[in-house]
Amino acid sequence: MPTIVQVANEGIAALPAPAREAARVNFTRVYAAPCLEDDVAMFKKLAAELELNPEGKLVATALAACRDHTPTSGQAILEGAASRGPDGSAFHPVDDPDLGMDENLERAVAGGLPQVDPQHFQKWMGGSTGPTSKGFRHMYFGGWQLWHPIQTFQIPV
Repeated sequence: MPTIVQVANEGIAALPAPAREAARVNFTRVYAAPCLEDDVAMFKKLAAELELNPEGKLVATALAACRDHTPTSGQAILEGAASRGPDGSAFHPVDDPDLGMDENLERAVAGGLPQVDPQHFQKWMGGSTGPTSKGFRHMYFGGWQLWHPIQTFQIPV
């Protein structure tokens, strides 16, 4: 299974030449490491904009780099180099990017389920509470097509 850095590099390689070089420069550009306070502020902003569960867990993006005041890059963060634990072990905060922020949205978001799921599909895609409640944000059902009846027949489970 490819690492997240390999996937990112493959995505960059697939870009047209001018964009590819710009993406590579931005991916390896060194900047001041974000600390947990920065991550919390960004999460609060994104939680409101993207209708995420504001009670979701949050892991520091670059724990070691922040602690040691070491500049870092996006590539170092994805590789885990910027996030070594106190014992020196690698820690990859991007392995599970959700960390619960898209669970229990019915209760977490002001206005309730209709705001988050206006077509009321969530009840068929994992329910509205618990770990399975994030299913409706991770599934896509394109609908049944007459020209491909077997391939497009879908039952959410």
